[in-house]
Amino acid sequence: MFESSKKCAAVSALCLLGITACSSEPEVTMDEPDPPAEKTSDLETAEAMIDAFYSFDPARLEAILSQAGDSAAGLLGYQAWLAAAPMSLT
Repeated sequence: MFESSKKCAAVSALCLLGITACSSEPEVTMDEPDPPAEKTSDLETAEAMIDAFYSFDPARLEAILSQAGDSAAGLLGYQAWLAAAPMSLT
């Protein structure tokens, strides 16, 4: 009888620990971690390319596309086509 009481107490303690662990809420912080330098650099490069593209200045875009390979001609052509297209922003 003493042995089964020990087992019952041990099982009860394990269940209580399990319930406690599962019911605790994770700590939530509102601070975002700093992005890695590599991500920041990629974001800056992407923003510079978008700015150059929509400046409608082919020389400015060409400087950004120096490592774009075959894609450079297509992007410059699309920029020229877009600049010539009649558009109005409202």
